[in-house]
Amino acid sequence: MTQRMMTVLAVLCALAAAAMAKPPAFSDLTLEEAKEAAAEQDRVIVVVRHDPMDLNNEIMRQYIWTDPRVEALMAEHAIGVWMSPEEAPRHMSRTGAVMINHRGMRIGFPLFDRASAKTVARWLRDPGDRRLQLIDADEEWDEARSMFHDVATGQAPADDAAADLCIRMWKALPIESHGFWAAFPEHYGADSFLASTRLIAEAHPRVLDELIELRDRLEATLADEQNAVDRWHWMLLNAEALDDRARVVRWIEGVHNDEAHLAESVPLARLIVDTLDKEQQWSMMYDYMAEPWSSERAFGDGRRVGSLQASLHSVVRRWERAADDPERADQVRRPDFGSAMLGERRLHVGALASGEFASAARQLAMMRYLGPLDTEATGDLIAFAGANGLAHPLHLPFINDERDDHREIAASIRRKWPDADEIAEKLYAQEMSERTEPGKEDRP
Repeated sequence: MTQRMMTVLAVLCALAAAAMAKPPAFSDLTLEEAKEAAAEQDRVIVVVRHDPMDLNNEIMRQYIWTDPRVEALMAEHAIGVWMSPEEAPRHMSRTGAVMINHRGMRIGFPLFDRASAKTVARWLRDPGDRRLQLIDADEEWDEARSMFHDVATGQAPADDAAADLCIRMWKALPIESHGFWAAFPEHYGADSFLASTRLIAEAHPRVLDELIELRDRLEATLADEQNAVDRWHWMLLNAEALDDRARVVRWIEGVHNDEAHLAESVPLARLIVDTLDKEQQWSMMYDYMAEPWSSERAFGDGRRVGSLQASLHSVVRRWERAADDPERADQVRRPDFGSAMLGERRLHVGALASGEFASAARQLAMMRYLGPLDTEATGDLIAFAGANGLAHPLHLPFINDERDDHREIAASIRRKWPDADEIAEKLYAQEMSERTEPGKEDRP
């Protein structure tokens, strides 16, 4: 293990321990001690699996388990046990909380993370309630979502009412919606919220002023390692509402170059990678995708390509349903394929920008395990690299001469590298000599 990786892991462990500060409603008891106490006091046990590197978990810690309604119900008839992912039972790997009796038997349904205080309160009263996932929608957010959609699509004006609601929603983030917390831009209705914010701020200078004031207040909390939620709020506000991704990139550069603060960005990796991608900071994006908390590069090639197979399979099914209408099929095909290939595209341009040409070449070679879609996948990666000025001789063996864009990319490569074919031949010869057949762990 490299010294850098050892340092990073040490920082991760230290910050994870610091971020494990449990809410007041939870005891200091171990699970076994809690079982003994539950038997004596005739109480149930609420076991929470908390991952400080997960933003949704941090929202639950800061907002939900400290809600007065939740605290009152916990104090009334439960003993709370707070566990790290390593301590929690294996069956809780995808669960936020479970309720058990003193024998360790589960009561009712598990509670998943992102649940609102209203949902958690209902669960504490009746963990067997099958309607937990059908909890009433939050009326304010439903009304707001409808207005933001109409403003974003030009069906309603960006008037004073929309301006007031926009400010209120931004100050209230994260927003409760349908019994859950909206923690990322792609949450249901969030696209319209973000698009309408830009229109409203343009029409109302006071909205822009208040959003900047909010941004500055949040910025003062960035040094607080325990405040992942405010960091996410600050980044989202800059990147999506104020269109100031450069400000976010400057902050990312600071923590990226300081190993002592590298783990501050862990709960925000998804938004960080998205921001760096949009700013075409490919090399730094690639570094973030390589860290232990990132699934894109943490998994072996085979596991990653296997996941891509599943994503592309669903795309193919959409193509097949649209096969009777060629015009519609083409409209469905391209956007869906690009969305499914997003992670691979990012890895590819990141490797190229970082000079890791062997990794980029291996990625193209691994696409052959996609079966009938291998030509589509490799063609997509080559076109994406070419469109971003990162075409390289390693693309030549996979050029599809039937595609106009590929022919142009091949010509540009040969203009830039007169010996492009020799470079590609040596690169793939080295790749094949190192591994003629992927190992068992690398198979999709």
